[in-house]
Amino acid sequence: MMYPKKDLLWIGAVAVLFAALPLLLPRIGSSIPVGTEIMIWGIFATGYNILLGGTGILSFGHAAFFGLSGYATGLLLVKAGMPLPAVIPLAVAASLVAAFLIGALIIRKRGIYFAMLTIAFGQMFYFIASQWNSLTGGLDGLTGFKRTDILGLDLRPEDHFYYFVLGFFVLTLLLVRGLMNSSVGKTLVAIRENIDRSEFLGIDVKKYQHFAFVVSGTFAGLAGSLYVLLLNFAFPELFYWKTSGDAVLMSVIGGMHAFFGPLLGAGVFVFLRDMISTLTPHWALPLGAIFVTFVLFFQKGILGFFERGKNG
Repeated sequence: MMYPKKDLLWIGAVAVLFAALPLLLPRIGSSIPVGTEIMIWGIFATGYNILLGGTGILSFGHAAFFGLSGYATGLLLVKAGMPLPAVIPLAVAASLVAAFLIGALIIRKRGIYFAMLTIAFGQMFYFIASQWNSLTGGLDGLTGFKRTDILGLDLRPEDHFYYFVLGFFVLTLLLVRGLMNSSVGKTLVAIRENIDRSEFLGIDVKKYQHFAFVVSGTFAGLAGSLYVLLLNFAFPELFYWKTSGDAVLMSVIGGMHAFFGPLLGAGVFVFLRDMISTLTPHWALPLGAIFVTFVLFFQKGILGFFERGKNG
């Protein structure tokens, strides 16, 4: 993969910022797990934006891959007793396979029909997780596992796990940026801009859309595995359509057509939720009002707004 020097500088700056974040968060009344959660949601939203921002396809079913990998992580640790270095790749691979199969079934649908089918698959996984008590723990969720160590690194301390996630976070930024800089990424954007023209030019639109669906689903799986390890707990709401909606909201808030937009949206979302929830148990209402304001006044997202202002 080829990276312009500017891209590497920006990704490097973000990596340095997040490396220093554990020193800053306690000073503003927050905690290291909040920073970890921002990175995990940043992985989810940045990967998801390959589909939404790259091809213009809206999916409310990526929670299926997020939750599937999360539950696979817990089950492989609890039921199979596998070591963590093997668990994470296998859990992510499960999401990749699921995304490939589901994508192959629904990718030929467009618009609202596609979105509704993604919701249906996500809710199907939610129903299975909430009802299969003997395997998943049902509505009580899956417990009995804890993150331990990987390659000699003890992941139990919050700061150790933070930097472990930071490695995956930076890798995600590099991989997604490299993909979007490549000819494949440029083709995805061309499809987003004018799907009929792309088909006229002989581009296999469905193949590229399927590819974007699978790759974004795989990153959702990575995020799900890390999220469950952060909580030491898997629960049915991981599959719920609202989880996918949160990823959509993060992309929209930050700016779906700006590379760092979903990451910024993830940071705003998690930080505001954490801050407001400490002030009131009814945090969802003021948080929703804030996000409605964001969408109304920053229609291209925060980064899109500032880029438009810079360009006049």
